[in-house]
Amino acid sequence: MVNENVVEESIISLLQGQGYDFADPSNDGWIANRKLDEFINEDLLMECLQRINHCPADILQEAIKEIERIDNPSLFERNYRFHQMLIDGITIESKEYAVNPLVRLIDFKNPENNVFQVTHQI
Repeated sequence: MVNENVVEESIISLLQGQGYDFADPSNDGWIANRKLDEFINEDLLMECLQRINHCPADILQEAIKEIERIDNPSLFERNYRFHQMLIDGITIESKEYAVNPLVRLIDFKNPENNVFQVTHQI
């Protein structure tokens, strides 16, 4: 019988082998200090969104709020919606622009602009 910890460590090791950074809960301030209902490191996400997109901070903050607002009783539906955001980006409705800004969550053209992390279950 395989222990869950063995599987988790194996997956972490595989992802680190692919270049993922290990977010060590004992050294990562966000993990150590987060509230139990916080699942997004907003500071890191904002930093990455600024690197990937050329939008004002208020537009990027609205994109983060859109991610946090994903709500559906079905875990499958929530994951599906987030996957769509990862692939397609998030269009932010704004009267300030002739065309509503599109915020990309992943830079597919320049992968070095993204941050890939793995950690233990939190």
